[in-house]
Amino acid sequence: MRMQLEGDGRYRYNGIKMTMINYREAEVDNYTLRFKDVLGVEKNDNPLFRDGLVPHIWNERSKWEWYIYKPEPEDYQKLAKGIDNYATLFQEPTVEQG
Repeated sequence: MRMQLEGDGRYRYNGIKMTMINYREAEVDNYTLRFKDVLGVEKNDNPLFRDGLVPHIWNERSKWEWYIYKPEPEDYQKLAKGIDNYATLFQEPTVEQG
């Protein structure tokens, strides 16, 4: 599986695009896990974001960081679970011995 940040391609990235590739390097499927869908909208006191801030990663001068929003360890766990849920769709079934 190939993963890359998904966004406007310049500064703002709002999700993780996951592309499932078969052994011949052909794309089988892709899905974008949006930060908003997993983390929700962050409420804050900033007057520029009265309705809340949609979590996204900002790239300024080749420095990648979360814009205003600072994820907690639980947020990273939620993102990892979303990635894992997508990846398990493509796992080969296993036969249990018993």
